[in-house]
Amino acid sequence: MWPYAKTVHPGRQQKLPLSAAVAAVVPRLWRLVGPWMRGPRENRMRQIVVFQILMFAVFVYVWFRFSAAVWPKIFSSKDLKLKPSPDISLLDYFLSADHDGAGISWIYGVNSRKALVEALQSDVMVIEADVILMGQYTAEQQLIPVMAHPPVVTSDISLAEWLDLVRLHGKAFKLNFKSSESIELSLQKLTELQDDLHVPIHLSANILNGANAHLGVEKTVDGLQFMRLCSTSFPHSTIAVGWVTKRPTEETSYGGRYNWTDVKTMLDLLEKSPPEQPLTFNVRASFARRSVSQLKWLLEMTRATLTLISPPDDDVPIEDLLYLRHKFPRHSVFYDVPSSLKAAFDLVKNREDLKPSSFLDDERLAFDVGKWKVVHSQEGETIYLGTQSVLLQTGLLLTKAEYLATRTQPVRIQGRVEFLNYEYGDGEDPSRAPVGLAVFLRVTQSSRPDSISGIRCFMGVKGMIRIETRGVPGSDSELQAVIPGSAPCFVFKITDYGDDKIVLGVKRPKRCDDMGVIDFENEISFQMTDITTHSWYIAIKQSVPIGFTAVDQFNILAADI
Repeated sequence: MWPYAKTVHPGRQQKLPLSAAVAAVVPRLWRLVGPWMRGPRENRMRQIVVFQILMFAVFVYVWFRFSAAVWPKIFSSKDLKLKPSPDISLLDYFLSADHDGAGISWIYGVNSRKALVEALQSDVMVIEADVILMGQYTAEQQLIPVMAHPPVVTSDISLAEWLDLVRLHGKAFKLNFKSSESIELSLQKLTELQDDLHVPIHLSANILNGANAHLGVEKTVDGLQFMRLCSTSFPHSTIAVGWVTKRPTEETSYGGRYNWTDVKTMLDLLEKSPPEQPLTFNVRASFARRSVSQLKWLLEMTRATLTLISPPDDDVPIEDLLYLRHKFPRHSVFYDVPSSLKAAFDLVKNREDLKPSSFLDDERLAFDVGKWKVVHSQEGETIYLGTQSVLLQTGLLLTKAEYLATRTQPVRIQGRVEFLNYEYGDGEDPSRAPVGLAVFLRVTQSSRPDSISGIRCFMGVKGMIRIETRGVPGSDSELQAVIPGSAPCFVFKITDYGDDKIVLGVKRPKRCDDMGVIDFENEISFQMTDITTHSWYIAIKQSVPIGFTAVDQFNILAADI
């Protein structure tokens, strides 16, 4: 038995002051290790380290013996309990979701006292509500944030009252700011309560106009002001940004998607004021399937997530949600949709037998970034390279591997192209080179971005298509045509038959949101002579650094003959 304790009765020991126990133990320990500590100088450092470890072990043992195995107060279970910060991920807070965004339940538009009480009594995980100033845009406007969605601008519950009720129930919540004027006052209230808020909090605003925004009455919120205030006034939160959109009408049955201009403009705005908080994008569920390339690219550029939203009057097929679940990682998509739609989706979300074959066909046609490399130049490159799509302005992409095309085994290169933010097109300024995408065949690996030798297939914004040789052995020649249409986008197919023929087919749809099945009725066939069959590389670049060219579903396949 250690000398600092004496037996009082079996199974129990008398506790002495900790200082007395240490005073009793240390001299005895020193008599044991002292001679060893005074050993050879070369072993002194090792001896000191070992002695310190022994002393720490003795201290821990003594503490536990005299405190009845009670931790010091600073390490007590009460103080060690981690209190989540409002910027915690929904999936880290709700562990029952098993890191699957589809496992999080939401309730939409909780803008009244009655709706809030019902939501708090339910098993829903995230409560969503809208914030605006009382009487906003009217003569009765007051500087009091209330819960309402325009055109309604009054409510029976203020934001302060709403937060006082929500903070007591451990549910996550999302605040959608419907006016720029309501943001700062609302964040002041959140800041006052921040010591009591230990749930995930999403601060949301639509900061850009999207498809059909002109058909509605909703106004955008000042994006830079919103992100600045959220970052400075309430940084421990998740920022959710999106676009003002409107469901297409029967008269305008198009426009139901996020185009490349939408996502590039969003990225530009975020780059002006990069948020340090976690980021998610609010995306209309009925638009998302037709925007997978754009949304996947945007997530890759920002490392954000998607929050699918669906107004009650939207028609969202279950197959669309299954398609999105197939195309995006499960932890990166949340489903803030009506409860009836969510319940139907939950019944089938994990059924592999319900995946249509088109899901796999899209994967086969996707741009594969792993097969391409960026060729650097002295001028630099402006290339936003995603895993399945790319935005080009300057610079050159070159295949990592060579390809060999013959008449019996031709090679097909196909893809979709959309131009954005361009200033002029073919024929508008004859003194300047036309804007377009150039695909080069028969390229050598030593080609420089500013001087590429090969067969150039050019597709211009205004419909000009051209095939020409550049520095290829044999006769220099070119062939060109103009295809009808006005949309700044097209689908193309280039077939290389080896030594003597290349066929370029281009189709311009009436609208860029209608680039589905294409019959290539506009083709030009380019005959060559004295061209030796050989293995070559393929390269793509934008013709001039004006605007951007978005390329997706760009792939190299064996052609059917």
